[in-house]
Amino acid sequence: MGPSKVPAKGKAKAKGRPKGSATKVKKTMTKKAASSTSKEALFQRGKVDKGLIKAATTMTREQFVKHQEGMDEKWPLPDHMKGDKGHMQFKDETYEHITRWMAETPIEYRPHAKSPGSKSHLRYEKYSKAKTVGEALRLGSYPVDWCWDFERGFIQVKGEPLRDEPLDISKGEDGKITDVDRAINTWYIRELAKQLGMKPAELSASAGWGESVHIRALRLLAQREASERLEAADREGRMITDEEVLLTLKRWPFYRNPWRKNVMQPGKTWVFSDSLGLLRDRQGDVHLTAPTRRYPQVAELLGRWLADRLPPEAKGFTWAS
Repeated sequence: MGPSKVPAKGKAKAKGRPKGSATKVKKTMTKKAASSTSKEALFQRGKVDKGLIKAATTMTREQFVKHQEGMDEKWPLPDHMKGDKGHMQFKDETYEHITRWMAETPIEYRPHAKSPGSKSHLRYEKYSKAKTVGEALRLGSYPVDWCWDFERGFIQVKGEPLRDEPLDISKGEDGKITDVDRAINTWYIRELAKQLGMKPAELSASAGWGESVHIRALRLLAQREASERLEAADREGRMITDEEVLLTLKRWPFYRNPWRKNVMQPGKTWVFSDSLGLLRDRQGDVHLTAPTRRYPQVAELLGRWLADRLPPEAKGFTWAS
């Protein structure tokens, strides 16, 4: 007679329970938890099950096509897009627009602009009811959505207020900082850092005196692009072009200077101003300005452009700034 078999620990308690019932109970609980949050998940970042999207979509394809009739004429692309719909690499002009928006900036969305059957459609149907940028943020859209929709003519600004330049929230400018200000600031710094292959913290740590993170990032981009243009001119044996100078100056963020009162327009308290080259301070010391030391190729590109265009009788002309 062989040894008696002892039931495995805990098996006796499971007597009479259908096989796999514990797994079924667990799956049922998971489904209940998922169903309770599925509606919220449709309007949050991240992937969502296609079944949930289909179940939440009420617009048919035929209805969507009907909604699009005549809309391209009523909602044209912005002028800077030159008739070409955008991609994920947004244009500089788009950044210039979006970073100047405020919570109170009035906006209007093109009705039913995104086709049904996607999470984007459901999100758009919700946040496109917004009448201000602040409302759009509260309804679940973000700066990256604003860029995407703006480049496709889905969103239009209907008036002021708008900022003169991107807000540097580290300085606490303009009094109260809104959720829109924080959202734009955080996103814009990440975008600039990404273009430079840097981390946002590295941008902040490397900023010079009087430089915001925005200014530091844009000047680094101007420096990199100026260097590339100088190398191209050397390689091709040509002069620096007017277009290359214009692009560099458009990229360069100028300092708000409150001291140049002799060139200020009536009613203004500052002008955009920077000094490149040599500067004599009040003690009589002559030195290179900080922007010249930190971004030498920008100053070199401007100097080369001028030197290339001096007439024969002025070839020996030199300048300090």
